[in-house]
Amino acid sequence: MRCPYCRNPVKISKWFGNIYRWECGWCGNFGDYIVLPPARKQIFKVDLAQTWAGLQEELRAALPGLYDELAPDLGKVFLHEVTSALIRGLDPLDEEKKDELWLFLDEAEGLGCACGLTDIEEAVRQKKALYAEEALLTAKDCGTFWQAVVKTVPTDTPKRRSELDPHLEQFLWGLAYLGTYFDRAPAGKEALRAAEVRYELLRDRLAEYWREHLCRT
Repeated sequence: MRCPYCRNPVKISKWFGNIYRWECGWCGNFGDYIVLPPARKQIFKVDLAQTWAGLQEELRAALPGLYDELAPDLGKVFLHEVTSALIRGLDPLDEEKKDELWLFLDEAEGLGCACGLTDIEEAVRQKKALYAEEALLTAKDCGTFWQAVVKTVPTDTPKRRSELDPHLEQFLWGLAYLGTYFDRAPAGKEALRAAEVRYELLRDRLAEYWREHLCRT
């Protein structure tokens, strides 16, 4: 595969589920695509355990000095994104995803919070995403996890996308894929577009909160 911008060979790596990422070492561009077996329905699948491990890895790489402080709340950020997506989607949690969540909650290491499937279903029923105190991310208000993250953003970063730490970019992409999977998960190219929209929203909220609360100090 060649870069669509400079036509040089690119590096390809698996990202989440059946989503792959290409990166060009020549011009710095990158992108995502879904690999589908022939003659099969286009599906969008996110492996929860793999996503969890990826988020841990990217957070550790992005903020090594803060990782030990932030790690206990990372599971809350994960589950906040899941429950927020389920509330946005308005559809009942299907049996397949129930099983996936149950298995993930039972086996995940370092989640840092005692949460079961019934807690998730109750949060969705009440339309109150879990762990907002730590994991809420809006332009007006941020939970304690994001407050700590946004303080590390250089002063000019929110103005130019390319200046955000690449590992923090990947962290936001991981959350975006996770949210998309539980928000009426569309198929094929629509799923990638939905994840891109979710990523842009998360990033814009991070930048807007920085401008409103830190840029003035």
